[in-house]
Amino acid sequence: MSELEKNRRYNIASTIRKAISAQRTLGHQDIMCSAYLSKRGKKLNSIDRSPSKNFTRLMHQYIQSEGPDKLRVELRGNDDVLLWTKTFSFDVEPTPMVSTQTDFQGLGEAEVNDLLNQKIAELRRNEELEELRTDNEQLSHENDQLKKQIEEMEEVVEAKKKVEYYANILGLAFPGLAKMLSATPLGNTLGALAGIEDTSTSTEESEKTQRETIIELVSEFMQSLDDALLGQLYLVFIELSNNPSLIGGLLAHLTQQNEQAS
Repeated sequence: MSELEKNRRYNIASTIRKAISAQRTLGHQDIMCSAYLSKRGKKLNSIDRSPSKNFTRLMHQYIQSEGPDKLRVELRGNDDVLLWTKTFSFDVEPTPMVSTQTDFQGLGEAEVNDLLNQKIAELRRNEELEELRTDNEQLSHENDQLKKQIEEMEEVVEAKKKVEYYANILGLAFPGLAKMLSATPLGNTLGALAGIEDTSTSTEESEKTQRETIIELVSEFMQSLDDALLGQLYLVFIELSNNPSLIGGLLAHLTQQNEQAS
């Protein structure tokens, strides 16, 4: 195969890659590619709906084996919608005649071929660079989208953690609050939210002191813990029992943490 034919094949592949990249930029991701080859009007073996990542390599193989004089390429998206099409010709261009006069003092054939090959190599490098720039812009855009999705997911997870945290606090606090405020108008409402009966109907409960209610609330909370958390709480109680003055500092620390978290 001549150098001219190789260059033509390379330029066709480059044009198709740019078209695929442009369609992806427009939002078409699942692109299927087809190539219809013909010679003197007769249909040859063709490529039907190949994934875009394998298409140009496969197209080179078909062009080399079939030897077409025309090639029609189609890019299709979802629901087989035609996104882009172009017909390429492989007609051999006439070779320019070089003067053979003995008085010609210009460049020789070898020098002209060298300059031509250098120019073609330069064009290839420029096309490859442009293609890399396009791919880099596409990847950068996709990376920004992924970063945005990760940030949104992290915000959702953080919000969920806060909701679960305050839900646990409310679930533990409502029974004790309802009992402590049973003598107030708010007692019935808290009792309903906590899932306990109306405290106003229990004479024995109303006679309990606030101290007894708090102790009962702490006991209920301890019973709701699993063995691991209960063991950890026991160690905390040992430290507090050895130095009860730490209770005030611990409460202030927890209050500050909750305010910072909110």
